[in-house]
Amino acid sequence: MPEQIKIELGTAPPCGGWVKRVTHLLQVMDGDFKPKLSKLVNISDYAQKLCSNANVYMAVHGSRDIGMIAFYVNNEIKGEAFSFISTVCVTPESRGGGVAQELMQKAYEHSVAVGCKSILLEVSEKNDRAVKLYKKSGFYQTDKKGSYIGGLIYRKDFLTA
Repeated sequence: MPEQIKIELGTAPPCGGWVKRVTHLLQVMDGDFKPKLSKLVNISDYAQKLCSNANVYMAVHGSRDIGMIAFYVNNEIKGEAFSFISTVCVTPESRGGGVAQELMQKAYEHSVAVGCKSILLEVSEKNDRAVKLYKKSGFYQTDKKGSYIGGLIYRKDFLTA
């Protein structure tokens, strides 16, 4: 990832500026989600929910937000804590430079630090670019379908001592 790109962590409770930043980036990226994010949620309300309840990291180049990841760490399956990535996006002109990998690495590190054993996400099978990224990042497809968009559930397990 180029050195001029920095990763910022959103803080809770979110200030109005942070919600505006997340809203703006999601609106810019709306058409890249499959299905479009605006078909599933009110983007402003969704940004508020993410900033209030999720962990949000933003990739910034200069003064411009170019990517983000939002994930929850309060989930359990059969008594085992896991994280769930709800959103990953990188602007088209910033793709291919490792921004998504760096954002995902922050989510992994944060998740491990709070005791999670794995991280999951749901992705549309039509989103080839995202599926390729997740597989490259060590995720594997589970046999479950997601309830949010009816997509595929991918999982990555953490090696813990």
